[in-house]
Amino acid sequence: MKKITTLLLSLFIGSAGVYAQQPTTVKGQRFEITTRTVSRAENKVDNENIYQFRLLSKQGGNSIYECKLVKVKMRENGQGSYGASIILNTDSIRKMTYNTSGIFMPLAILQQPLKVTIAANGKLVSIEGVTEAINKAAAAWGLGDEMKQQLLNNSAGGYPANEIRPLFLQLPDKKIGYGVAWKTTDPVWNYKVTGIKGALLSVSSSNEIEDGKTIAGINGNYTYNDVTGLIEQGEVISKYTVNPDAPKPINIDAVFTQNVRYNVNEYKLDTAWLNMAIVTSFWSNGLKKGAEYDSAKVYGYFKAHDALYKNDPYYRLTKIGLIQQFRSDKAYQAYDSMLVETPTHFLRGSSSHLHNKIGSVLNLGADSSYEVSKYMYKDESFDNWIQHSFAQDFLDRDVPIANDEGYRKAMLERGWKNEDITKLLNKLSRQLANANDLIKLFHTSKIPEIRQKTEALYLWVNAKQQKKDPAVLVKTANEFKKMSDLYLKQGNGNRYALIVYNMLIDAKKPKEAEALLAKTIASLEKFTADTFNFNRFADKNMLAYAYYRQYQAAKPADSVKALQYLSKAAQYSPKNNKEKAYSSFYDRVFLADAKETYREVFMEKLFKNDNTTEALNIFVDHINVNPEQIDEMEKIYHTYFPKENFKKFFADKIVTNWEVAPSFILKGLDGKDHNLADYKNKWLVLDFWGTWCGPCRAEMPRLNEFNKEIAAGKHNGIAFLSIACNDSEDKVKSYIDFNKFEIPVVMSDAEVQKQYKIRGYPSKILVSPDGKMLSVNFGAEWDTVVTKFNQLYTAAN
Repeated sequence: MKKITTLLLSLFIGSAGVYAQQPTTVKGQRFEITTRTVSRAENKVDNENIYQFRLLSKQGGNSIYECKLVKVKMRENGQGSYGASIILNTDSIRKMTYNTSGIFMPLAILQQPLKVTIAANGKLVSIEGVTEAINKAAAAWGLGDEMKQQLLNNSAGGYPANEIRPLFLQLPDKKIGYGVAWKTTDPVWNYKVTGIKGALLSVSSSNEIEDGKTIAGINGNYTYNDVTGLIEQGEVISKYTVNPDAPKPINIDAVFTQNVRYNVNEYKLDTAWLNMAIVTSFWSNGLKKGAEYDSAKVYGYFKAHDALYKNDPYYRLTKIGLIQQFRSDKAYQAYDSMLVETPTHFLRGSSSHLHNKIGSVLNLGADSSYEVSKYMYKDESFDNWIQHSFAQDFLDRDVPIANDEGYRKAMLERGWKNEDITKLLNKLSRQLANANDLIKLFHTSKIPEIRQKTEALYLWVNAKQQKKDPAVLVKTANEFKKMSDLYLKQGNGNRYALIVYNMLIDAKKPKEAEALLAKTIASLEKFTADTFNFNRFADKNMLAYAYYRQYQAAKPADSVKALQYLSKAAQYSPKNNKEKAYSSFYDRVFLADAKETYREVFMEKLFKNDNTTEALNIFVDHINVNPEQIDEMEKIYHTYFPKENFKKFFADKIVTNWEVAPSFILKGLDGKDHNLADYKNKWLVLDFWGTWCGPCRAEMPRLNEFNKEIAAGKHNGIAFLSIACNDSEDKVKSYIDFNKFEIPVVMSDAEVQKQYKIRGYPSKILVSPDGKMLSVNFGAEWDTVVTKFNQLYTAAN
């Protein structure tokens, strides 16, 4: 996107012209010029700048101005690193999100006086003060050397010269009048005076470029004031194609306008607030030690600024976000306290903080949590809180109470103070008491979406509280059988229907239970078949459990039919990491006898029934989905095939069926290119991570140690490569250097993680010696897995 914008501006520069007649502006006179660039093609650009000029002096034929960029509006809809709009509006700096480095160059020179020299022929001779403005901003914002150098490079590359140069029209040395035409050579443009009205001249320009890389047609019209030497109004329409012979040429349809104003406005900027916003942003190193935030600096900074910004939403949100990053009990308590104290409307749009606050305020009362829900019920974070956190308040389990001495002793050993433990235990007690009130508020809510997402939970809780009354259980089962698909999907209703099924079995109501299970299976099969269903894999895992329960129910009376149900349970068990839905973990918490997979149970039955072929197919699937169980699976294989070679089976039936690893060439922190082909004939551990990822940083010491072992020759046949994703090279290098890690690191090209289908961070991919790949489950002992694989399969195989 940056390249497109630069090209667009360079074309405008030529079309508007870069020369001006000596204006008659007198010393001290001020004027301002507004420019706007709008692209109407696929890469949308809408940028507006306002520059104010004041004539300082005239030296020879040169005019020397003080120039200030006083206002910037920038919106770009392209395929940038954030894949969405990049917005800068200096009129609303408090509403901006400081999430892209593209905003810092205009902000660095905003309101800073630059000295601009324009020659008598209109040529921009020089701009002074840009470097000083960048250095000043970098110091105030705590920018690192790489970011500072990036800004300096932008200046050397033509910013803001390329924006200021087209503000003045290029004219020939001779006096112009009606019908006079002229041509410029650097670049080539054709101009002509098409009309005169007093001091105002109508000037047209045109140009066509065709150099193989760009085909452009540009036409402009200007109202030029022959007295002031300024363009009163200007419009340039550009239509051009970049890389016309490429498979996907880029087409641009853009309009550039500019207007002069002689009565200048006053534009104020809260520099202190802007500095605060950037210093506390991701881009600044001002509160960091190396690549990590320094708690002493962070707490010190906020202590110094709390009085000034305590009522500022941006400041409050940023503060709790930074405190949240520190991993300590003290930081957690501070974060929790700040969440509770922060007005909920300040948190609007912040999913993680709302998710945390709705639980934190539950101990204050059900009404408090319900109020938070009004700000988040449309967000996925509300669904997650309801299904993963809040619902667990209604599980049967031991909960510490205020006089629980065992719990108190354990907390004291962790460094907690007695009074803090008492507060926590009282909070838990209140939270459990308030949970029942909150589910009732959800049940009677006037907001339809809230009822849809909580009604199934309410039905289960109500039934659970009256579980000794079979009539209530039967009535609840009927409610689930009548529940619409919308309510079942939105409220994870099939989870609670399956729990009620188990309650009916315990209550000796088999017929009612069977009917509810059949209805639930039909619902889950429909949801699983819907490829547009976001939760289809979680539904698929629950469907496996539902068939397993059918298997258990049918087993005493019909072993053949029972085995068919067990086959279905194995069929719907997750086949890869993608199908191991995150929410399925929580479903298994509620469905206490649920398993992650039913393949092992089915496989065991098949082996015992001598159905070897089908059993081995399931055996292979199970290893691919759960490679960390390779040792256990080898033992099972030898149990049923004591005379067979497991190494041969692993090579012939498992590795050969993996996907081919996509090739890549990525630049390393060492400056060298790293190619996948470089690791041929070795097992390669690919680690996808980022400095922004807490779990990634937590496992770095272990990765570093494993890489040291490789370097020492302990793991012959194994290589390691770390790929930093969604990160900047300076942050990665700073983090690696600060921690004295020795792991080889390459920078992602933003495509490699897509090619390897990375769904979260950190992720480990194992690439075989012949270039086949397998994903390792998050949290699995990947080093043990690759070591075992290396023993089973080498390049010689």
